[in-house]
Amino acid sequence: MSTLTPKARKERLVTRELPEELLVYDLDRHKASCLNRMAMATWRRCDGQATVPEIAEALRGVFGIPVDERAVWLALERLSRAYLLEEPVVLPRWAEGYSRREWVASVGRVSAVLVPAVVSILSPMAAAAASAVISATACSARPTTACGGNPCVTPSTTCQLTAGGKKKMGAQCGCV
Repeated sequence: MSTLTPKARKERLVTRELPEELLVYDLDRHKASCLNRMAMATWRRCDGQATVPEIAEALRGVFGIPVDERAVWLALERLSRAYLLEEPVVLPRWAEGYSRREWVASVGRVSAVLVPAVVSILSPMAAAAASAVISATACSARPTTACGGNPCVTPSTTCQLTAGGKKKMGAQCGCV
């Protein structure tokens, strides 16, 4: 495991840059991560060649203020937890006793912009995201047979009359 020259993972990731952040979707883990400016700038400089001090110096040019190496280590730790680096980061000995709160407090004294943030969420698979219940609005916008037998969501809905003129629950019933 390399602690001196971290390398950003690029394979099987889909990225989308926004004005102040970078969205990264991991196709293998079905996990979306949002990187703030500090985490994004650090990740982009992880080329497998640059050391932590070199990354800190490069970030000085990005932010226009000195960047403490602790901020880079914190960013690397968060990127590593999100599986956005080729190899997991092994923190230096001096960092082992730090809690995350202490890291953020020490980095944040210089500037809040230097506190890296990597927020990740797990994306549901398509089958898990599908619902077996169709909303009353969706049902009422379709013909009576389009509800596919799924129940209406709101209890105040009633069934439309079927072709035979009777109210009927089930597959032939549409929400109104």
